[in-house]
Amino acid sequence: MILKLLWPTFAFLYPFVVLPWLPSYAGVVLAKHGFVLLFVLLGALLEMLAHPATRLGHLLHLPRKLRTQPVLALLFALALVMVLAALFSPERAVALTGSVSDYTDGLGWSLMMLAVALLVYLRTREDPETPRRVAFGLVLGGSLLALLALAEVLMGRPLFYVRATPADLPLVTFPQKGHLSGYFVLTAGVALGLRNPWGLFLGALGIGLAFNRAGLLALGVLALLALWRAPRYGLLASLVLALGVGTGMGAVWRASRGPVEGGGTVREVASPSTFLTRLYYWKAALGGMAARPLLGWGGGVFEHRWPQFLTPKDLEAFLQTEFGRPNAFLERV
Repeated sequence: MILKLLWPTFAFLYPFVVLPWLPSYAGVVLAKHGFVLLFVLLGALLEMLAHPATRLGHLLHLPRKLRTQPVLALLFALALVMVLAALFSPERAVALTGSVSDYTDGLGWSLMMLAVALLVYLRTREDPETPRRVAFGLVLGGSLLALLALAEVLMGRPLFYVRATPADLPLVTFPQKGHLSGYFVLTAGVALGLRNPWGLFLGALGIGLAFNRAGLLALGVLALLALWRAPRYGLLASLVLALGVGTGMGAVWRASRGPVEGGGTVREVASPSTFLTRLYYWKAALGGMAARPLLGWGGGVFEHRWPQFLTPKDLEAFLQTEFGRPNAFLERV
């Protein structure tokens, strides 16, 4: 019974894992590191207890099964690429442990997530209902996240990030609205597969609350896929998505005209500045790919190296668009 509930519980709790006494993105990342490690160790222990004849030495025999089990081959290939990318990174220490600002994307974190995937795969081979239960856990967690996001918008204050302004909301436990929107898209996509209308509505509600352009585009793609695969259900799903987005945007519009002015919440949709700044990010990213096309830079490294792939003029234009400071770059050099 514990094994049946372990990974659905993981999927449900994951977005809410924070350190209440440390309301910062770095604190959230550290909390998630500990959370994932705990579930990896617990999952491995429970699998060993469920298979008393299993020994750690049996892990050495996994490569023999790569030809017959493509999922194992994919996980092994990803792990190999990640290890090589970290070892050959120009900043190996950062690639191993993660970003110098918030500890994200390090090799340790990546391997732990691959361990989660491996344990879920092994459990699925014995219990084919595992993916469905995990999906329900994810949708349930994402739906609760959407309700908390709605509460933030209506109250005009954050629930966790104490320094966030009303214009930043909703955030809940995510560093910014873009990251939160990505989770709502995931919630809506999984709910679409489960044919769960409430999860679909609440995922779309979250996107509407965040006013995120990329999230809206992703929901449009989901609607088109649903219409293509199952036209009748796709029409119903499209209506539910539209209703969820409209409800979320309506809540933001109403809150922005209350006692707390939150007009900045519509920036992601209404302003072209975010699109223009992302063009600079893409230009820098393409330069970084061209510089190290095989293994990349290693996790957490490129985030403080990308400016070297833009000209001073491009950097100045980026800072002007993003921060409104006409001489920000020239002042620093």
